[in-house]
Amino acid sequence: SVLLAGHDYFVVYDHVVNPSVPHRLTWFVRRGDQMPTLKLLRGAEPRNETKHTEINTEASTGIWFDGVGDSMTLVSHRKDIDAEVAPFGCRVRTEDIDDLVFRNPQPVEFSEDEFVFEGTAGLIRRAGSRIEFALFHGTHIAVPGLAFSTADTDLGISGAVANGEAPRGFYYAPQASSVSIAAPLATEKATFYIDGAPQTIRSESGVLTVEVPAGRHSWELTDRLPVPVAPSIERTENRASAAEVFASPVASATKYRFEISADSGATWSTATTEAQPHCELTGLANGQKIHVRAVAINEQHAEQHASEPGPEYPIYVTDQPPPAPDGLHVDLRDGEARVTWGELLGVTEYHFYARSKTAGEKEFQLIYRGRDRAHVHRHPGIRVSNSGPGKSSGGESAEVIEFCVSAVNGNGEGHRSPVADTDPSSWRNWDPKPGEPFRRVSSFPPDSPPSESEWPRYYPA
Repeated sequence: SVLLAGHDYFVVYDHVVNPSVPHRLTWFVRRGDQMPTLKLLRGAEPRNETKHTEINTEASTGIWFDGVGDSMTLVSHRKDIDAEVAPFGCRVRTEDIDDLVFRNPQPVEFSEDEFVFEGTAGLIRRAGSRIEFALFHGTHIAVPGLAFSTADTDLGISGAVANGEAPRGFYYAPQASSVSIAAPLATEKATFYIDGAPQTIRSESGVLTVEVPAGRHSWELTDRLPVPVAPSIERTENRASAAEVFASPVASATKYRFEISADSGATWSTATTEAQPHCELTGLANGQKIHVRAVAINEQHAEQHASEPGPEYPIYVTDQPPPAPDGLHVDLRDGEARVTWGELLGVTEYHFYARSKTAGEKEFQLIYRGRDRAHVHRHPGIRVSNSGPGKSSGGESAEVIEFCVSAVNGNGEGHRSPVADTDPSSWRNWDPKPGEPFRRVSSFPPDSPPSESEWPRYYPA
């Protein structure tokens, strides 16, 4: 496993099946480059560490550390870093951080002053008056003034506590879960927010319990409006010298600032501030590529406490209609064809056309228009070949329908794509195992692995 701690270092843990199993840590760099700081923490005792080998070639310089049993190693670009092994993992220090790194195959129970951890993987960082924490795998983590508990060890929670700021952070839950929070310094009006939206809380004996939805989300515990989350640009609609920009709405936001960059994100300038997550950019130079991003603001947070900027999004300014979409693909089923195509940036909508080759139709008919990049075309004559490509589908003759698609922006409709069809004998339309999910590659025979294997034949959906 690899535990990454900010921009400072990461800890590699190699957990082997029993103490007699050998392990090896290998690191190579290009000849003349500097090796990173490598601090062997577990498995490096004289009784375990058996061999240290340096390798030099014309092109590279490397090192091997061989031993037996589990091993844990810190890797960093910093030269001022110090680390020492501990029963719970290790302690890591530099001139500006003091970290407790929790990493152990079996759950550990740690308590020191007001710092508490129960689990197998986590981190607590003290950096001046700011405390950061992360519970990667475990049931409990606590820092001064705040504690999280959960029965779901796969629920990961991170956050920060700093003077004058409400505690906030992120969590990731593979499935909907529950978390309990102890915050003795929080006021009675404090609310737990997820992605800026208030949550229903159960309170008992000073402990708050909240149900959290699955996925990666931000959280904040505050008696004011939360700092908004970063809005994403969903799409643009381009036209000559201009573009309309549509961002995702953000809970707790009252304004949206749109920023543009003409130097690939090196510098940014404010284009406009709007009450809605939508703006119009004008006066752009045709043939230019710019980037746009959005920042969410609310009335309780000054500009310096607005959301982080959202991801940058490209705009290709043009006075031309868009090119034809790529990747037109037909997935055949008896009685229907599921047609998909690739995305184009800056378009207003797509036009999907069809005609019957079997009936000898010359002109394509507009079947669908909209922003979706998929369409299901139903016809009783559509067939799937069970004989393989280049062969007849058998039985009744199949209806061959041809499709093409075009894109539309503010400058008009572009060229239509190359044609795809429903011919069941075409190599393009052959699917040897319709609907089969992603399959593992293994040494098991075709009808294996057995049902009792922990490695099923197909990866989870």
